[in-house]
Amino acid sequence: MSSDSATETVLPDWIQSLRVLAPFASTLATIAADPETFIREIVAKWFVGGFLDALQYGLGWIVFAYERTRTILLDAIPILSTPIRTMESAVIGLIETMYGAAQSVAYAAGLAGPPAAAFAVGLLVLVLGSLAMGILYLIPGSDFVEGSLEGLTR
Repeated sequence: MSSDSATETVLPDWIQSLRVLAPFASTLATIAADPETFIREIVAKWFVGGFLDALQYGLGWIVFAYERTRTILLDAIPILSTPIRTMESAVIGLIETMYGAAQSVAYAAGLAGPPAAAFAVGLLVLVLGSLAMGILYLIPGSDFVEGSLEGLTR
């Protein structure tokens, strides 16, 4: 019995109370090591995540409508394939350039990065939407777009 009691150590009560923090030790170490990154991840997940999810849903429908229209046009008029592919490449290059700029601004902004990225994405959508509407107004016979938009606002 004396050998058991000699190897047994008695811990103070406050150390026993710290055991409930054991599952959170890695999170607490992350906060202590780099609080800015920890807060940035939380803000990015909650603030920007919802905005980008809604944007992804809307853009998904836009891409679907574009691909459907593109397929119909290229099946009906095959000579348009080269100009359409050229315009697609230009628009994709523009989006990638603007996205790269927004990403670099977000990294440079520190804690203000996620709101800055959300603002940049919103600005990108506004610019691309304005360009699309301007191009549609230049196409003869595209009055149906204006009429359908007026129907949506009623």
